[in-house]
Amino acid sequence: MTHRREFVELRDMIKQDLPPHITLSVGTNVIGEYWETFDLMRLKKQWRQSIPVEGLRDSADRSLDEALTRTGLTVDKYNKYLSLLHIVGASRVTIVSSRESDRETVTFLVYRAGFAGNGCGAFITWESDSAPRHATAGLEPDITSLEPQWFASSRCS
Repeated sequence: MTHRREFVELRDMIKQDLPPHITLSVGTNVIGEYWETFDLMRLKKQWRQSIPVEGLRDSADRSLDEALTRTGLTVDKYNKYLSLLHIVGASRVTIVSSRESDRETVTFLVYRAGFAGNGCGAFITWESDSAPRHATAGLEPDITSLEPQWFASSRCS
């Protein structure tokens, strides 16, 4: 797997940064529950609560600092995420941890086409179990095993 070291480093970073709740996303347009939309950082489910961005990716920007502070990440850590995501060709990394079991899934968005919630995406996924969750449930037929616990998949909505 190309850039395996960087994928593993990103996986380990987001596992370490996982807050008490069960999901965390970090990427070029997302920090935790904050998503960049029309130059504003907005809470995912509370669109009226927003932070003006004016250059989200500028590490000196106060709105970026505020979103990072609320998420519990430092500017340096966020910049490290962005650097590693750039190397592996991904725009975001997401971890989902199950409360019922010790199972964790880390997904890297490596391609996205479409508009808003509609479109197709390609993903590299690490599963703490050896079989991909969606494959065992029969929900995602387009999965390719890369090596133990690592899978490539595509999905359209």
